[in-house]
Amino acid sequence: MLEDPARKYQRDAQRYLQKVSEGYTFDGVYKPKGYEKRDQKAYQKPGSDKWHRFFTDPKRDWVTAVISIATLLVVGAYTEFARRQWHEMQRAANEAHSATVAAQDSLSFAKAQLQEEERPYIWFTATSSDSPKYVAIARQFIITYHYTNYGKTPAQHVVMVAHEIRVGKNAPWKTSHGFHPHPPGIPCPPNKDDFTTVVSEPGVTPQEFRDLLSQDEAVGFRAVIQYADGYGARYESGICLLRLAGGAFEYCTTGNYIRQIQ
Repeated sequence: MLEDPARKYQRDAQRYLQKVSEGYTFDGVYKPKGYEKRDQKAYQKPGSDKWHRFFTDPKRDWVTAVISIATLLVVGAYTEFARRQWHEMQRAANEAHSATVAAQDSLSFAKAQLQEEERPYIWFTATSSDSPKYVAIARQFIITYHYTNYGKTPAQHVVMVAHEIRVGKNAPWKTSHGFHPHPPGIPCPPNKDDFTTVVSEPGVTPQEFRDLLSQDEAVGFRAVIQYADGYGARYESGICLLRLAGGAFEYCTTGNYIRQIQ
């Protein structure tokens, strides 16, 4: 008797599935049993399985912790070294800056000291022996006086900016007759004898002139002289003198000075 084809087909299918189940595993696709182990053994290096177990073993977490701590210590030590190095560099830079400032201050001080020692000093020396002198034709009298540079270097750009005379005791000061400031640029070397003259207004009679000479402080003169040194600094000398009845001159209570103006 012939077997029913449908039953035969069903039985063969079951046998086939049983063989597949015995020889293969399903992991998305069918793979022969033992394939993964064979594949891993084929590509594993000798001893790698031992290290894999060593590092994947939960009991070995302390290794990671030790490595992390060691790394942290190294980073901390390097950071501290860098910090100290930076502070040392900063200290060295500050010291270098302080040394530079000190050198500049020392140089400036030396320059200022040299300038002070070498600068010019213009000051009064004496009046002419016949001052005051009467000029009868112009009915004026004049006072000639001398000045010099007491410094060690020439006075540059010397200019007389004020020149006045006093006629009469307690009389007001008046500009010397015909005076005009000298143009700048006239030098005065050290110890050079320079002189100039103050002139009264016309109209002084011979008797008035004699009366003036018989009184203390009835006749006087004053001047303001400006000049410069070789560094370009400018100075000013103020000179003021009054004649005594005996013929000598005395300094005014004010108006005598030497100062730097620039």
